[in-house]
Amino acid sequence: MKFSRRTLCAATLLATTALIPMAVSAQATDWPSRPIRYVVPFSTGGVSDGVARLIAKNLGYDPVKDFAPVNLVGMVSNVLVVPAGSRFDSVQQITAERKAKPDSLTYGTAGAGTSQHLSGQLYQSLTGTQLRQIIYKGGSQAMVDLVGGQIDMVFETVAAARPMIDGKRVKVLGVTSKARLADLPGVPSLAEAGVTGFEMQSWQGVFAPAGAPQPIVDRVAREVAAIVGTPGVQARLRTMGVEPDGRVAAPFAEFQRAEVAKWGKVIREAGIQAE
Repeated sequence: MKFSRRTLCAATLLATTALIPMAVSAQATDWPSRPIRYVVPFSTGGVSDGVARLIAKNLGYDPVKDFAPVNLVGMVSNVLVVPAGSRFDSVQQITAERKAKPDSLTYGTAGAGTSQHLSGQLYQSLTGTQLRQIIYKGGSQAMVDLVGGQIDMVFETVAAARPMIDGKRVKVLGVTSKARLADLPGVPSLAEAGVTGFEMQSWQGVFAPAGAPQPIVDRVAREVAAIVGTPGVQARLRTMGVEPDGRVAAPFAEFQRAEVAKWGKVIREAGIQAE
């Protein structure tokens, strides 16, 4: 990614100009009565982007305390893919070269905190190796550059990588789930391929506001579980790369707490900052 080199002065002038209409409008109405759109006219990574994030990043809510887990719908695994012509045929080969030549391979991501990024960070943490992250605006752009040989590897979701896999344009070296996937039975998990303790899956869940009446939470959990449990819905989820789960309430809450602790440690150790 080419970072913006615009000056802070330009960003400040634009931000000030943009806020003038807000100030005029605020005189006539209760303000703010809806979310404010903060426009950054330059690319991510530059000074303008950094200033905007400092001003606007506060979420205003706690993602754990302010929501009640209802139903864990399903898990989404990633695959470690390399170009079809890559010299690597296994995860073990990549790990061995990483230890011999640190920081000489690149992996593409869709940005900080994405599943591609965290997969790469966990791999580096568990193997004691280094990779250089190349950030794209989306996973599809990373896959295009992967096929073109501009980057060495991507930890992409199964669904997003599937067209390239089926077209034999990439090689799949491993899956990020704890066990092998049913639709990729010949591909080992990264843990199986020598990265002991590796498990990375993003997930889809249903939440209610914290403090919602328990009978309502239980009813919604049962209804969602019934829907997710139907063969047709499960088949459709799998075509989207989602492995149905179905844990509700307490088991889902326990899983969420474990995920927060696990990835919080990875993020802190890697020095990852919110974007």
